[in-house]
Amino acid sequence: MKKIQEAVDRINAQGGIAVSGRLDDGRINSLDDEATLIADLISIYGEDDIVEPRAREWFDVRMFGEPVQIKSTRLQGSDNFSSKPGLLYAFTDMTEDEITDLGNGWASFEVALATNKADIDRDYHIIVIDKNTGMIHLTSLKRLRVLTPNGNNLLFQVPWKKNLEPQDNTFDEAWDMVVGTYKKSVMKKVSVHSNINML
Repeated sequence: MKKIQEAVDRINAQGGIAVSGRLDDGRINSLDDEATLIADLISIYGEDDIVEPRAREWFDVRMFGEPVQIKSTRLQGSDNFSSKPGLLYAFTDMTEDEITDLGNGWASFEVALATNKADIDRDYHIIVIDKNTGMIHLTSLKRLRVLTPNGNNLLFQVPWKKNLEPQDNTFDEAWDMVVGTYKKSVMKKVSVHSNINML
């Protein structure tokens, strides 16, 4: 965590990254931003410490051995967070191989999260790129402050503007907020179909 924070500080000391505005599609611009940040990090630290993942991996970059997600956002409203492997990495003692091999099913995810829950010194780090300034911020899944349940976008949504400053949550506090918000999202999704028995 300390090395990742030092890398973030070093990028910001250089003025952040050059954010992309080449297309009207913000999603593609966000991918450009991720690629720019990774390239900048590799140019400073090299490919041994900054490793680009294989295609369809569950994180965006590996920094100093740690899987890291990158989120590029204008900090307006809330953005979807759907990384089931990220939750398993932060809140269980499963190995990365076990997490990868689990697949993407909801039932297997919930069973794995419940049966492998463990308070270990591990977190899922998230680098947030501010599209407005090019500056970057480091937080992590266990240190988020505010989450928004959303039945249409599981696991939940994150209002990044309210989460740029990490919060020192205990394991139980983080679990209650993160997993609790996921459960609220599921209940919202189920409630949409409350009249299913009429069919």
